[in-house]
Amino acid sequence: MLTSLGILGCRFAFVRAQNYGHFLHGISVMIRKSLSLFVIPLSGVFYLLALTFAGPCIGQNLSEQIFPELHDVTAEAVQNSESMIEALFQRDRAEANALIRSARTHPSLDGFVQYHGQWEQRDQSNDNEFSQRFLYGLTLRKPLFHWGALDANRRIGEILLHSARENLFAKQSLVRNEFKRRILVLYISRQESTFAEYTLEHHKRMLEVAEDNHEQGIASLQDLESARMNYRQSFQDSLRIRNQFRNIRHQLLRDFSVADDILAKIPKELPRLPMDLDSWRERLKNFQQSGFRNHPEYRAALGAIDVQENQILVDRARNRPLIDLVVGANQDDTTYMMAELDDRFRQIYFGGVRVTWNIFDGYETKGRINLAQALRDQAVERKKRLARKLAQDALQFLHELENSNARMEAGKETLDWKDGRLRKAEKSFEAGQLPEIELDHHRFDSKFHHHQSTLENARFLSLLLQVDLLITLGQPVQENPGP
Repeated sequence: MLTSLGILGCRFAFVRAQNYGHFLHGISVMIRKSLSLFVIPLSGVFYLLALTFAGPCIGQNLSEQIFPELHDVTAEAVQNSESMIEALFQRDRAEANALIRSARTHPSLDGFVQYHGQWEQRDQSNDNEFSQRFLYGLTLRKPLFHWGALDANRRIGEILLHSARENLFAKQSLVRNEFKRRILVLYISRQESTFAEYTLEHHKRMLEVAEDNHEQGIASLQDLESARMNYRQSFQDSLRIRNQFRNIRHQLLRDFSVADDILAKIPKELPRLPMDLDSWRERLKNFQQSGFRNHPEYRAALGAIDVQENQILVDRARNRPLIDLVVGANQDDTTYMMAELDDRFRQIYFGGVRVTWNIFDGYETKGRINLAQALRDQAVERKKRLARKLAQDALQFLHELENSNARMEAGKETLDWKDGRLRKAEKSFEAGQLPEIELDHHRFDSKFHHHQSTLENARFLSLLLQVDLLITLGQPVQENPGP
């Protein structure tokens, strides 16, 4: 509970500090423009606001509690991730697209220059005439009334830019969480590889004991073959698990473009965090009821609906009269080579209103409108399905938390029982009442359950990271994330 509050505190600190900063900056600009007598220094205000709202950031969040040594490595992994780079490109494309769409609402200024040379030969007088003509001018066009299409087009660019920035902000959390979960997968694979080596050594010792007992006539041939089969199976499992560990390590280094030395920073043992099911159950319930509306995927679905609503306005304006203001000036400078013809110089200034109307375009406009409406209906349906999916994800995470907690509790009881049996076996061995081979079996059994407990704890921490990410992304955002 406290770790999740720390995450939310960090997020709100950044967002709310930005909100207050922009608000105070706008007030200072108005005061300077109106009075022009004094300047309000805002850097100190920003600093105090950042300290005020950054209080919850002091505590460690969940990922820092699990991997405090990987803080710097995580930042590098997020920066080098392919999905993060793609999100940056999408943000840049959305910024360019918003600029293009907003430019259509502004006046446009066009200029032209034309040179024209003409040679004429007359049959009657056998005279030749050569003239040259220069034309140049400027034309200013300003949209007056386009049935709201230009504003709708501008809003589409703003919505897409807003979604791209939110996607970039969410990608940072997703990639950071995915990197930590992949580290846990690598940790599990390393533990399995280590235990596979231990198992191989155990079965090797059991094979040697079986061979000695068979030579002495104590063990049967069937016992010897069983020991050999266990050793061969352990050897194959050791090779398979070792190769699996190498593949997981290679994929991790490749997907996140980090150095190989991160393996040395992975802790030997993971912390065992307390499990407060009631707290997680309450938070997941709040997410199911209202928090899912703040999830980036759900907000992107809402943005897709707004985009298609505005696209319908843009397409409907295609077959309606459009009114533009046109103002310009042209200059005509013509020079004749013949003496009896006078040179000509004219300046033309014009201004007026131009009305253009697409009367018939072969039902193209109707098709565009129908397409935008179909995409709008599809986006509405996707929003409904996404709301159900997010609610089901929260319910599934709750069930997985309950099951994981039950497995850990049961495993803890079994582990205590196995450790108790091992202690009794060690005392019996010291008293000469138990053979060494039986003691090895008890040690291996206890080691196996310790190994299973370690793996279950790692899977439990990976599940906690997923649940915490889902709930964190469901918190309200006060302002669009910056670039």
